[in-house]
Amino acid sequence: MANTKTTFNYFNADKISVKFDGEESFSTAGCLASVERSVTVKTITKKCAGLTVRSDSRPTGLTLKIKVQDMPVAVYNKMFSLDKAKTGSAVALGMNKFSKFAVKFDAKDEDDDESYQLYPIMCPSKLPDLKIDNDADTIPEIEIDATASFDSTRHLYYEEQKALMEETVTFETWPDRQDGSSQS
Repeated sequence: MANTKTTFNYFNADKISVKFDGEESFSTAGCLASVERSVTVKTITKKCAGLTVRSDSRPTGLTLKIKVQDMPVAVYNKMFSLDKAKTGSAVALGMNKFSKFAVKFDAKDEDDDESYQLYPIMCPSKLPDLKIDNDADTIPEIEIDATASFDSTRHLYYEEQKALMEETVTFETWPDRQDGSSQS
């Protein structure tokens, strides 16, 4: 194992994988273009004689905005619960709930040191907007807005530095436990 770094600046991320409820393993979800994470926080303050004497904050939710290119059709259809239509090979948007899924991606800093992130319970909060531009110079990105739920251990996400993991652990094999850990 490498030495522990004391700083980590997110700079780049390129691998993204998803796993839907009931599936055993993660599968690629396309080419990751960008990720934005936003955490909502609830703050409770205690005041005495008009002065704040104590203030505590805790997370209440988390949202991700994930932009990908080349997302496999099967992953897209499953994520947004697009059903096979009654006739032909078409899919249809119906009244089904969007699928819950786990998502993981790697983040790299300016020195190319990696950190893996796992969001164990995510659900899309809307269907991606559709824009077709015949004059576009680049392939458009699919923007997925998803909301996290707390898992059974009351966590929203897990992160682990590659340098702290066993040498045999790779992005494809991490995590080997449900709590986002590669350590026994």
